[in-house]
Amino acid sequence: MHNNKFAFILFIGCFFLQDLVMAQENPETVIDPSTQTPPEAGSDANTTTTEDAALTYDGYGKTHGYLGPVTLGPMITLLAFPVPIGLGVEGRLLDILSFGVEYSLFPTLTLGGVGVHFNSYDAKLRIHPFLGAFMLGVAVGKQSLGAKARFDYSVAPGISSGAQIKAEVNTTFVTPHLGWRWISKTGFMFGMEFGWQKALHADTDVGVKFDNPALQDAIEADKDYQEKRQDVEDIAEKLGELGLPIVALLQFGFLF
Repeated sequence: MHNNKFAFILFIGCFFLQDLVMAQENPETVIDPSTQTPPEAGSDANTTTTEDAALTYDGYGKTHGYLGPVTLGPMITLLAFPVPIGLGVEGRLLDILSFGVEYSLFPTLTLGGVGVHFNSYDAKLRIHPFLGAFMLGVAVGKQSLGAKARFDYSVAPGISSGAQIKAEVNTTFVTPHLGWRWISKTGFMFGMEFGWQKALHADTDVGVKFDNPALQDAIEADKDYQEKRQDVEDIAEKLGELGLPIVALLQFGFLF
């Protein structure tokens, strides 16, 4: 744990250190007031021309890359909920817009004999209202939540069949969110996001595969089996329609 904290602090320190080095390699030009032409009579000495403003403001972070005013690069998301790991591509247009696509996955886990997997992909569009790190955006995508388990079902004393039941829920969602993207002049970036995922549409599929197909009709005709299967379908549908908080505490990448 201490090693992980040290590595994170070292990463953040390197992020800001490289900007300090850039500043030392490219010091700001100091203007000698004695060389300046005094303002003409009747002009406002405090007026800043458009050309002067353009020279003093060069944008937030890295604003130009191989594609001119559009910068692109890989992005990794860690320490996130509900899907902990994400890989994607993120882009930026000057200081005002950013966009990206991301694939997130939850490694298959077995909990109480039930195997669970979770993955999603989405596309994001954001606006930076203050031309800086803060952003407001929306994501649209699809996610898949699946679970499978084995059980034994008895038709009569001494007559039973093993079976595997599998439930899959595919949801189309929209996620309004806010967050921050801190970007250096050289292109290093890291950030975080918070939002709420709202389900727009969900499809549920529940299937059962019997080890002994000869007993399938008898088992499916049993009222107890029908009730249990209906319970699984109802739970799957509720999960597909459930709203979820979206939290990403650590995102980092590089813009080219």
